Amino acid sequence: MGLAKSAARKLRFLPAPDAAPGPAG
Repeated sequence: MGLAKSAARKLRFLPAPDAAPGPAG
């Protein structure tokens, strides 16, 4: 389950612009 959550978060931030602030930094 944890891996799925991580993947979902990555995919969610992938389309996000670099200029946008991200928790992962």
